Amino acid sequence: MKAEEITPFFFAEPVAPLVAARRHHVSVSLPIVLERIKRIAGRCECLLVEGIGGLLVPLGEGYTVRDLIARLRCEVIVVSRNQLGTINHTLLTVDALRTTINKGVKVVLMSHKIEDASTSSNGQILAELLAPSPVLTLPFQGDSLLRIGVVKKSAKIIQKSLARILA
Repeated sequence: MKAEEITPFFFAEPVAPLVAARRHHVSVSLPIVLERIKRIAGRCECLLVEGIGGLLVPLGEGYTVRDLIARLRCEVIVVSRNQLGTINHTLLTVDALRTTINKGVKVVLMSHKIEDASTSSNGQILAELLAPSPVLTLPFQGDSLLRIGVVKKSAKIIQKSLARILA
């Protein structure tokens, strides 16, 4: 697969996609996004679509990540930071999703190098409050995960974690 197929809409600025598109005088419509995703999905056993920053982030004029999810009718994995504030943010996100889709929602808590007082209890509390939706916690994978040696060293942990998420 070519890079432009994997990331058909890329903006270097760390801002909402709608903001970046406007800065570059580009329009990214929902029908075009759906067509690109469906084209790639036809060639994959499993396709993971990243939502960029949160459920209500505007992707283009008049649509958000939530609108894209609703149109795709796909399973959703909410990825949250395992730190103070995640209970509220995660519950708000899952609640908004449940009013939009009829599919299950999985939650993955991503741990950080430096834990705070909430890190050890977030997963348990969210699992209680979101049951029967599964809540999984992934351990911190290191500062330099993008280096090939680190990825190879962490491959078994990553593979087991992905299997648990996708199960």
